[in-house]
Amino acid sequence: MDDQPRLHRVCRFRDFTGVSALTAAVLAGSKGHHPALLTERGRVRVDCWTHKIRDIYRNDLIMAARSDTLYDALG
Repeated sequence: MDDQPRLHRVCRFRDFTGVSALTAAVLAGSKGHHPALLTERGRVRVDCWTHKIRDIYRNDLIMAARSDTLYDALG
């Protein structure tokens, strides 16, 4: 990973059902601002930052908050 600032969260689940549900929900709710998602067995890693400015922008904060809300609802 490069040195660009980013918001980072690892969401853990007991099974792949939760993993796939969170991945699908984050992608469906991204509204044109897509986080980087790493979907693995038992966890989803969510990274938010804006490539164009190589920093964190307001939309990244919104996307991270939405991802947290979705995780809380599924977890």
